[in-house]
Amino acid sequence: MGLTGGKLELSSLDSELPAGVSVRISRVQPGEEAMRDIRNDLLERANLTQDRIKAADVHFERMVERLRNEHDASVADLKAGLAMIAKLMEFEERHIGGA
Repeated sequence: MGLTGGKLELSSLDSELPAGVSVRISRVQPGEEAMRDIRNDLLERANLTQDRIKAADVHFERMVERLRNEHDASVADLKAGLAMIAKLMEFEERHIGGA
């Protein structure tokens, strides 16, 4: 696609553009080239970016859930250990403190 004698050549247009991309041709002044319409390309890129954002959000939520589960399990273990220590202290107080 280019200018020849002030006229736009469209002969190679189909082979240069990706499938599904449309081109809007406007009046071109001598010495200028027409710009192709890239709205479809930009829309496709925006959709791909939105998909990547959604995937990142899902990954983040999974990581948060995994960390919550690990935290809950850790706290449960610590509480069980604390309860065991409290029972041992109670036992010790009854047997040694009462003697």
